[in-house]
Amino acid sequence: MNWKAINLHIENLVPGILLLVEFQVLFAKCGDMIKSLGSDRPTLLIPFFLALAYSLGVISAVLTRFLVDGISESGPRAWVFSLLAHHDPLKIGARLKTDDRGFEEDFEEESKKWYRPIHVARWNSIYRGALRAVVNSGNERAKEEISRRREQCRLMRNLFFPSVIGMYLLAEGSHAVGWTVAAVVFSLFLYAYSELNIFAEAADLFVRYGTCGDNNVAAHSGDNPMRETKP
Repeated sequence: MNWKAINLHIENLVPGILLLVEFQVLFAKCGDMIKSLGSDRPTLLIPFFLALAYSLGVISAVLTRFLVDGISESGPRAWVFSLLAHHDPLKIGARLKTDDRGFEEDFEEESKKWYRPIHVARWNSIYRGALRAVVNSGNERAKEEISRRREQCRLMRNLFFPSVIGMYLLAEGSHAVGWTVAAVVFSLFLYAYSELNIFAEAADLFVRYGTCGDNNVAAHSGDNPMRETKP
């Protein structure tokens, strides 16, 4: 059984179901249409509901990837990493510059973006460089752990719209806008923290053992878990 494919479907379906229910509350006609379909052709209700929810989830995933990732890369990720990451960006950046061929080019491209301060560009490049280190490591257990954390991060990102719309529906009167803005800020913080959770594992492996790819200069220890051993 392909669990990765199932997880991908869940990442799309769960937010889609939440959005569909919330849209029924926001737009009465949508709810009336589904009720009418259920009363006229009840056998079509469940597949129609699931298909519509999944479609909404896919659309939401694309939009949130564009919106939430873009916002996170422009500030929140760097702020959270600066406050909570236990790695010095200058030290790990210097290590990546030596071990990772793509780090310097990536950092130069990030630095050219006028709307991203230098410390934001540095953290973005360090984050991607640490992930490349694990991908290039050849160790399946390490890659599976990072993949699991990235799945959690994607689900957090895909729940952005359901969380914000849900807060708007739960809030009442003049406070609705304020609570909705708070939900946006809190969701962005949680997403940045999810990225920190990925980075922490990847950076720890890289700092301790090196890249372990074709360009590795640090992995030479026999007990290196970043390197797969063959019997």
